[in-house]
Amino acid sequence: DAVLIRAVEPLNGIDDMRVNRNHPRRDIALTNGPGKLSMAMDFQLHHKGIDVCGNEIWLEDDGYQVEISSGPRVNVEYAGKDALLPWRYWISEHPYVSKT
Repeated sequence: DAVLIRAVEPLNGIDDMRVNRNHPRRDIALTNGPGKLSMAMDFQLHHKGIDVCGNEIWLEDDGYQVEISSGPRVNVEYAGKDALLPWRYWISEHPYVSKT
């Protein structure tokens, strides 16, 4: 099992993320895709497989209430009929969500 985090809205460490990406602006293009996000957060190969419930990389519930949407995954045509399953989730209408 795995989760691909495709985008985040950075709240902390933005100046470091800009340096990591060589991205001078503070806009949504800083982290609105999996490659951009990985570069901004300086993820390396040794991070592969790390438990996101651990203490090096983790997800937090900040209590903020949002509406969640779902739909088919992106760029997985090789998965055949499974590519159409609604296994992509995002915060509805959020500007940091990567485009389909």
